[in-house]
Amino acid sequence: MSWGKILLVAYVTFVGVMLFMVVKSFQQDYDLVTPDYYAAELKFQDQIDASKNAAMYKDSIVIEPTDAAVNLQFPTAFRTSTSGQVYFYKASDSDRDVIQPLELDGSGKQQFNRTTFEKGFYTVKISWTKDNVQYYTEKELYL
Repeated sequence: MSWGKILLVAYVTFVGVMLFMVVKSFQQDYDLVTPDYYAAELKFQDQIDASKNAAMYKDSIVIEPTDAAVNLQFPTAFRTSTSGQVYFYKASDSDRDVIQPLELDGSGKQQFNRTTFEKGFYTVKISWTKDNVQYYTEKELYL
């Protein structure tokens, strides 16, 4: 084979590989942490303040998976007049995120149906309000 044919084969192979990479890159799904990332960034100071408020309660908030449910246990101080939300954030697939309102029973517990969740790692972001004070904490959960 002459050097001209070798050069042509190398060039065609290079162009083919580049076209393949371009096609594959357009098929890749890129999820942001949140769709309104920049607006959420502006509110981040509020989250920092709420995290400071919740710092003393962080270890007393327990989240445990069982075969049928995911159990959330709050400390005694938040068993009444508490409102908020629980956000189960799945970094690998935003379509699997779960957002539920915080609805504690009289003993400070809340259960979430296990079938709502896919297997994998979740960051549980809990934000709540009690007596007009904002609180925020994060827990890790592996199902």
